[in-house]
Order: sequence, then C-alpha cells, then structure tokens
Amino acid sequence: MNDRLAHCRGWLRKAESDLADASRTIASDGPYDTACFHCQQAVEKGLKGLLAFLDQSIPHTHDLEELQRLCLNVAPDLPLADFDLVTLSGYAVEMRYDFDFWPDRQTAQEAIDLAHAAREVAAGSLPYTNGVASYPNSPVSGQESSTTPARLREPLACLQLIGPGPLLIAPGVGLDFG
Repeated sequence: MNDRLAHCRGWLRKAESDLADASRTIASDGPYDTACFHCQQAVEKGLKGLLAFLDQSIPHTHDLEELQRLCLNVAPDLPLADFDLVTLSGYAVEMRYDFDFWPDRQTAQEAIDLAHAAREVAAGSLPYTNGVASYPNSPVSGQESSTTPARLREPLACLQLIGPGPLLIAPGVGLDFG
C-alpha cells in the first residue's frame, strides 16, 4: 500500500477512536466537555484523512473551516459545504482553556451528530472496490462519474483503507471489515 493510503487510513482510524470516546462520554453522566472536544478532533482527523487521500499536504491547524475549504478546493463536488463547522471548530480550544465551558448533554449530542454526519460524508467520498461504491458517493451503481478527477479513480478496498474492525458510518450504522 502506498504512503498516501496508509496516511489516509491512519487519520480515519484516529477519527474513529475520537468518535468512540465521544460516544462513551455521552452515554455517561458527564461531564460532556470532552465529548465536544473529541467530536472536533474526529472531524479534524476525518478531513485530514480526506486531504491525505486527495494527495494534499496536511496543514498543522485545528480550524475545521480551513480544512473544509482545502478539501473543497480540490474536490468541489463533495457535499462538505453543507456543514457549518464554526461551533465544532471552537471546541478544540474551549474545552482545554475555557474554565467556564461545561456543555450539557444536548450540546454534546449535537456535536456527536454533526461529527457522525461529517464522517459519513468523508467516508462516503472515498471510492471503494468490488462494485460497492466509487467517488463521489454512488453506493449503488459502483460506476465512476465522468466528472471524477483522474487522481481519484484509483480504487480502494475498504479493508485496505480503514483496516480491520468496525467502521462507524453514522449513528447506529456501521460496517464490519473483520
């Protein structure tokens, strides 16, 4: 496997770890500040994984809007523009340095919902092999679009990209790659 795919896989596996931590926290009695932080981290790592797959340099930033813009600059047809990441982006700093930041469960749940939705778009934007799906997210046809950029036509096996274990696509929806 080439370095680009290994780099992408690494980012996405770390994003899954952050989502798992956020889910464990929201299932507890709190506090919920770390759930918000892990949601921000999950989206950040998911977007960085997408940038790695797109063979772009990965900036040293926690700014989700900047990462979103960079992804859209390379692949403008991705449905990432629909996400308002301003609040989630702030959780990278608020949780660590704002001593008055103690979100309630509803705020943390909203962050988790947004993180799962953004993760679904990032994962759904990657091409898959075996006729399962191809860019830009055609889960049924498995056909490449005539507008698919040439550098994205290289098929990936889900197993190669994510590695073994479950991949959470959305709340309550997952794929298990053994």
